[in-house]
Amino acid sequence: MSSVSQRPSSVGSAGSVGSVATILLVLALVLPSAVSGGTVGTPGTAQPLLDWSRNLALLVLDVERQWLGEQFAARSGKTVRVSDGTALLVQLLAAAEQRVRAGGEPGSQRPLAVLLAIHSVLAEAGITYGESNLGSSGAKGRPLCQGLIERRFDCAMYTWFYLGVAERLGLPLAAIGLPGHVALRWLDVDGGHLNWEATVPDLRDDAFYLAWKQPAAEAVQQGVYLRDLDRQEVAAIAFYRVSQVLSARKEYRTAQAAVEQALVLLPDFPDAHNLEGLILARSGATDLALTHFDRAIALDPRFTHAYLNRANYRLDRGDFAGARSDLAILRELEHQLTR
Repeated sequence: MSSVSQRPSSVGSAGSVGSVATILLVLALVLPSAVSGGTVGTPGTAQPLLDWSRNLALLVLDVERQWLGEQFAARSGKTVRVSDGTALLVQLLAAAEQRVRAGGEPGSQRPLAVLLAIHSVLAEAGITYGESNLGSSGAKGRPLCQGLIERRFDCAMYTWFYLGVAERLGLPLAAIGLPGHVALRWLDVDGGHLNWEATVPDLRDDAFYLAWKQPAAEAVQQGVYLRDLDRQEVAAIAFYRVSQVLSARKEYRTAQAAVEQALVLLPDFPDAHNLEGLILARSGATDLALTHFDRAIALDPRFTHAYLNRANYRLDRGDFAGARSDLAILRELEHQLTR
């Protein structure tokens, strides 16, 4: 089987897809004209059994505990205990609340002052930004627990933490989804909003994200990207991340259940559809896998990794014309995204 691909889900450029040249070579050899699951529980049910009234950041750790266990081996080989991450998170949430309140009533402070106060707590704890490296080599997701222990956050971890603080203080903060990325948005600023790029940290406007992440216009118009996400939709990212870890362990049945839970909470989640396609394909359910690749592309017509994965599995099935079509689109997208 050809290689499979996911896009990074943390800060970074769209990047090139390294497997394209390999597939093009295979197609050149076989085509004269070649281009040179099951239902899982919804919130409030017993599978998984979660307290959805819990602080969002702590809820993410609950998800990790229930699907990965109280302790698990990180990719570094070190044992990570969710209880250790929870204890640290509780301390950081309390410290951030105290730091913000030290500046006065949160509602009377400027948004930038509040956001910087939250960031300062993480910085003083030694937490820095580091990508999860969820790229073309396969599913490698890092859980929030691991990020806490290693003091190394990606965009999703920053988002969960800021929203956890926001719930404690009643701040008008929401998450926004982007291709392979998630950021924060402070609502109701003179009838508008401010975007907060926690990985920098700095304020960013919508135009910045449109230029940087280059989402498809139709995906923005349909609300796939750059819209405010509710807390259950943000929690979907935790199930997606858990599914990546399980997939890397080759625990495909459980990984499928986790990613399906993500899709219950956020049906229009291109990355989750792409991941379920990979899991199904690895399990031999190729036809159903292609359905999820199709859905990922329908939601995000610029999702290069989904095109690559669909080309891989079309090639495996002998659909050389379909694979050639996907690769032609992929080459054009790579040209557009790297101009």
